[in-house]
Formats: sequence, structure tokens, C-alpha cells
Amino acid sequence: MKIHYLIIGIFTLLGLAVQAQGPMSSSVDNPKGPKKIRYTIEKSALSSDKHVDFGAYINKGKLYFLSDRKMWPVSWADENQQPFLDLFVVDLKTGLKAEFAGTKINGKLNEGPICFSSDGSRVYYTRDYEAKNGEKAIDGTVHLALYTAKIKGDKWEDEMQLSINNLNYSVGHPVLSNNGKYLYFSSNKPGGKGGTDIYRAKVQSNGDVGEAETLVGEINSPGNELFPSIGSKDELYFSSTGHEGLGGLDIFMAIYKGDTYTRITNVGYPVNTDKDDFAYIPGDLNKGYFSSNRDSTDDIYSFNQVVPFRFVPIISGVITLEDAPEQGGITVELMDLNGNVLNTQVTDAKGNYTFDLEEESQYNVRYTLEGYDPQDDKISTLGDGFGLTSDIVMKRDNGVEISLKLIALKTGLAVEGATVTMIDNQTNKLFMSQLSGPGGSVSQPMLKLEELDSIDLTIKIAKEGYLTKEVHFQYTLETMQDISLDEIFGNALKMNRVGIKTGIDASLLIDIEPIYFDSTNFTINRDIARELDKVVAFMNENSKMHIRLRAHTDSRGKSTDNQKVSTKRAKASVDYIISKGISSSRISGRGFGEKEIINQCRDGMECSEEDHRENCRMEFIITKS
Repeated sequence: MKIHYLIIGIFTLLGLAVQAQGPMSSSVDNPKGPKKIRYTIEKSALSSDKHVDFGAYINKGKLYFLSDRKMWPVSWADENQQPFLDLFVVDLKTGLKAEFAGTKINGKLNEGPICFSSDGSRVYYTRDYEAKNGEKAIDGTVHLALYTAKIKGDKWEDEMQLSINNLNYSVGHPVLSNNGKYLYFSSNKPGGKGGTDIYRAKVQSNGDVGEAETLVGEINSPGNELFPSIGSKDELYFSSTGHEGLGGLDIFMAIYKGDTYTRITNVGYPVNTDKDDFAYIPGDLNKGYFSSNRDSTDDIYSFNQVVPFRFVPIISGVITLEDAPEQGGITVELMDLNGNVLNTQVTDAKGNYTFDLEEESQYNVRYTLEGYDPQDDKISTLGDGFGLTSDIVMKRDNGVEISLKLIALKTGLAVEGATVTMIDNQTNKLFMSQLSGPGGSVSQPMLKLEELDSIDLTIKIAKEGYLTKEVHFQYTLETMQDISLDEIFGNALKMNRVGIKTGIDASLLIDIEPIYFDSTNFTINRDIARELDKVVAFMNENSKMHIRLRAHTDSRGKSTDNQKVSTKRAKASVDYIISKGISSSRISGRGFGEKEIINQCRDGMECSEEDHRENCRMEFIITKS
């Protein structure tokens, strides 16, 4: 029996731990499995054909792992005469033979896996639960528990059980987050999604942890999730039987974004096979270790990741037609919010498409096919934005369509949210009432029209801050072509701003998207420049206008640091606007740090990322118009 199921079997509660059976395997040629080979692999010299070896962990030039090999005069074995697992360590530089990780730790109990704090002062490790006074679990199983100890020289001292341990369920497979704030682990505690789930708990000053928290996102499944590890970009690697893979336990990766895990990806062959592949540990320079029983016994393998993962947001989806479930050849255009086409793609035979996106950005996606009504969808990567999905059902073209794209006259910016009404003067009835969508677009099919029919419409366009437009449209259909009102009327339907008052935030008038700088950064990136360009266009349209820019941060971090970074952001933004031709006498700026928090998220308050972002704002106050 494979020894790593001593750990997995206990978690899944399939009976006596060492007798638990593994999941069914499927072929490596599984057509749904990943095909791109990202890795080269090699069985590690640490492994032995005569022993079970798995669960590698790297710390300060040393590699720790679990094994059933025997090095003491006494050979510990469980009730089924299988050796207990112990922790071993080997120096990667010298390559000397493996030794026990600590004589005071290893004993007549199963040990491991293991992890260390970043400063090397504390160790966390898995071990059989040590019951007191002859206590036994309800099901009679000896479950796993987590322990911690201080490291002083080569010794582990002041050993302590973690408060999350429980006699009646298992807790194990520890790994610390990169910032050391959280301990991640696997457990079959009640209330999870499946056999075993991955949790995290806040690390306390004494080395213990707080209450277990379920991971937000799609990590946990009705199957088993085990062996968490964390990469340099905070991505989570884990093994699972519950996500679609090649068979048995497979290794997966998920991106961490906005306190949520998303974009779950099978790391692919040859790391994953139809056998059990688990305990993936990323190291330096795209190298690391994982474990597998592909050669009938658990062994440690080294890997070199030759094709790194791309940590970028994407949007994907399937476009179907109302009268044809699977149809390719549909054009998909990715545009910015001003209607500029950034990328174009044609769907495959089943209607699939996908685009790479930029972080902290907003887009409009347009779907078109001759004979069908075009559709638009507004998407955003603000906050999370990884792994977006947009599935569209396109409807048959009902004939002539009348459309309008609203644009500000002097700035050329799209006007979204304007109310557009059309009255049919032949019937004196309301023909259409819509709000302009992404890119300023409005469209409406005109049913029951034939060639040489006449159209007589009164069109009214209204939005606060703009002059109301009203035009009379008479037209005779010479062909059954769609009608574009903005092409016919030109500047007559372009929007003019009015009623600009001092003391108001210009972003309310010109539809500026929220401006977010990265962390403590104050660099003007492409997305920030796009929003500042709107301010420039607005000031050019109103040549007497003066604006005072106000930069704010949230309450996280030191108030002095927040004041400094907000001041730098204000200066960088003002300098950018001046570089675009605006006189320095008309634009000024000031940083306020965390002095003007507009919600409850002050120092010491627990808040969501979205609530914090509300405070990280940029204001453009009109001081003279």
C-alpha cells in the first residue's frame, strides 16, 4: 500500500487509514487534460526504490522530506507492520545522505509534512494527534494534527499543539503565506465542500493560529484538496481529485487576486499523469520538486518549468446562435470604452473565443455575424477580473436596425448613460427609450418595414451636464440597410456640456473611471493616462477652467507614508496634464493621504478590498469655470 495514503486515507475517512484505497485512474491521453508541456522532470536521487519518499520542502539550502526508511536501532511500525513516516533532511549543497530532521521530534508517530517561517525562527509540522488520558476519536481513527516549535540553532524547542487540532478530524499539510500572516493547511473538518478542503488561519504572535477560514474562490470541491504550497506571486499550488485532471491526484495552480483564488489551472503533463501526483513545491529559477507514485511507489521528482504560466487576466466564452447551437466564424472585437478596437478574433467551430486583458482595466466586447443582431458586453478587471466569462446567445436580425453612437462634441469621448427617446410621428407613439451603453451606443430594430416605406421620428437626447438635443428624422427606405443616425446627422447629434459650476468634481461630468495606482506606486501607467487624457480634453473644451487635483489613499500602512505617496501621485498627475499642453496656472494638486476617509475603513478596521479602494480616489475639483 502506498504510504502517502496514510495521510490521504486518514483525511478522507474511508476506513482504517493504511487500508484506504486510492481513486480510480484514467488514461494519460485524456482528451480533456492539458496538452502543453511546460516542464522537464527527473526522478530525484533522494528517492529509493525500496522506500516511500515524498513531500519535499526546501528551506535555506536544505531539503526536508517524508520517508519510511529506517535509521535508528529501533524500527517503529504501525499495527499493520508498515513503518511509520519520519522527517528527513539533506543538505542540497553537499548532497550528504539523508538524516533525521531532529531526534527530539521524530518518534513512534507519523511525522510531516513541514514548513518554516521566512526568518527560520519557527517550524510547523504534521504529526499524528497525541490523545491524552486514553481518549479516542469517535470513529477510532488516529487523526493528524499540526504542531509548531521554536528553532534555536539545530534544535526545535517549546513544541506546541495548534489550537485548530481536533481529536475527531485531521489537520495537516502546513504552508505559510509569503507575508507570514496566514498558515494554510488541509483538513476534513465538518462543514467543508468535500472529503478534505484547504483552509487558512491567521498566525498569532505566540506561533499559534486563530480560527480556520475557508478559502474564497473555487479551490475546494466535492473531492479531496491536499498539499497546499504557495509560489512567489502568491499563487496557490495544490493537489486534488475534485478538479478535472488526468487521473488520481493531480496538481493544480490558482491565481490569488483580491483575496480570492481563481483561474484554476492543471499544471499539465509530465508533472501530472494518470497516477497520483502531489506535494508540488516551487523553488528558485522555475525549479522545484513534486511527488508521484507513477513508478508504483511514492518518489520525489525534480522539475524545471520551461514554459512559465502567464499571470494575466483573460476573458473567454462561447457564442451560440439562437437557431444554431454550434457555429464558428463569429467576429469578436475587444475595445476600450471609447470604441477603439484593441484586438479582433473569430470564434472556432464551436463558438469559443478568448482574449488576454490588462489588469485594472475596463473594456467593451462586441459580437457580430451577418444576419444576426450585434451585441455588446462591458467587462472589467478592476479588483479581481481574472478568469472572466461572457457567454452570448445571438438573435436573428429582425430587419432594419436604427442605431446611434453618442459622442461629446469637443472631446470626442463617448457619452454613456444618456436617455434617448424616439417618437413615431406617424402613430404618435413612443418607439424607443434607452440609455446609451458602453461606447455611447444605442440601437433598436424596426420591425415590419419594407423597401420604400417611410420613417418619421422625433429623437430626443438628454443627460445631466449636457445640452438636450432634439431632431426630426424623416427617411425613405430605398434598401433594407441599417440606419446609423450619427453618420447622417454628424455634429448635430454630438453632445455639448453646459452648467459647469465651481466646487464640483469634474469626474462626475466627464465619466472618469476610478484611478488606482499599484500599491505604493505613483507611476502614470496607460490606464491612468487614459483617464487623465479625459481631464485634458475637458479643460481644452473649457479654456477658462481651473482644476485642483486631490489625491487620497486608504488607511492601510503608516499615515506618514500614505501622505507622501498621495503627494507624489498628485504631483505626477499634475505634471502629466501639464505635459499635454494645459497651462500650469490652470491645474494644481495636493495629496491628502488618509486624512479624508469616506467610509468606515479607518485604522484597525477590517474592511474588504472594495471598501478600501473607495478611499483610494482622485478628485478633480473645479475652482474656476
